[in-house]
Amino acid sequence: MALIKIKQVQGLTSDLSVLTSVDGSIETRISTEESTRLSADGSLTSRVSTEESVRASADASLETKISTDISAANSNIDADVSSIDVRVSTAESDIVVLEGDVTSIDTRIAGVEGSVANLDGDLSTEESVRASADASIVTAYTSADGSLETRLSLEEDALDTEESVRASADASIVTAYLAGDSSLDIRVDALEAAIIEDDEFFVETFAGTPVLGPYTLANSVQDNEVELVWAYVNGVSVEVATVAGTQVTLTNPGYAIDANDTVKFHYQSA
Repeated sequence: MALIKIKQVQGLTSDLSVLTSVDGSIETRISTEESTRLSADGSLTSRVSTEESVRASADASLETKISTDISAANSNIDADVSSIDVRVSTAESDIVVLEGDVTSIDTRIAGVEGSVANLDGDLSTEESVRASADASIVTAYTSADGSLETRLSLEEDALDTEESVRASADASIVTAYLAGDSSLDIRVDALEAAIIEDDEFFVETFAGTPVLGPYTLANSVQDNEVELVWAYVNGVSVEVATVAGTQVTLTNPGYAIDANDTVKFHYQSA
């Protein structure tokens, strides 16, 4: 029994020793935790203080900005109000001018209406005058139409008479034409014979001479007429000075003519 109690006591002592050790460990941990929490609380307090300081500074800056913005907005509002007052004043002036214009337009409309009324009266008068004129025109047209029919009848009679006269004259003209045609044939035959006689042209070529002629042609030139002889030196026209029968002399062309040049004559013979 005593041994059992001793063992129990020893067990309790051992448990107490364990509990004492655990309590010491717990107290150490609690102390460490309290120290850590105190340090964290200090840090948190410092951060809260810093944050409150920053916020206080930001609040002051925000209040300054809000105050500045409000002041600027009030200034802008005052300027806008002043501008609106000026524009309203200008608009009121424009309204006064517009009212004057409206009054002027009313006056002009009244004048136009009066002119329209006068125009209506003039149109009515014009219609009356035209109606009277139309009646006069119809009367004159009817009278003129009758007169025209009479004149047309007279003209037709005159045309019939003229046709008869022309038919008689045409017969006389045909007779005279036939007689004249026979005479004309005789005259044409004689003229053709004269033309054939005059249309005898010759062309002759000579070697050039320095003395400009005379060149002796094979045939006499008709009527010794200079205008009926055409002379050319190397294809270039040269004027004829004199013509005497078959003898032709050239004018000085301004350059020497020698045996190397070709002189050509185109002439009408007698």
